[in-house]
Amino acid sequence: MAKTMTLIEAPGRTVPQADGQPWPEGGLTVTLPASTYIRRRLRDGDLIEAAPVKRTRTEKEAS
Repeated sequence: MAKTMTLIEAPGRTVPQADGQPWPEGGLTVTLPASTYIRRRLRDGDLIEAAPVKRTRTEKEAS
């Protein structure tokens, strides 16, 4: 299974996706290794990794 990470815009930053579309408010999950564009945005502090969402027991059982 490929590793992924969910990225969100850093506070106060507006970041377009590589294709020019707005970055989704809930973040965007990218497959690693990330593209040069994503790596540059991470290095510059425009994007940050979203905190993992903790799933409740009910959500786990429903999956």
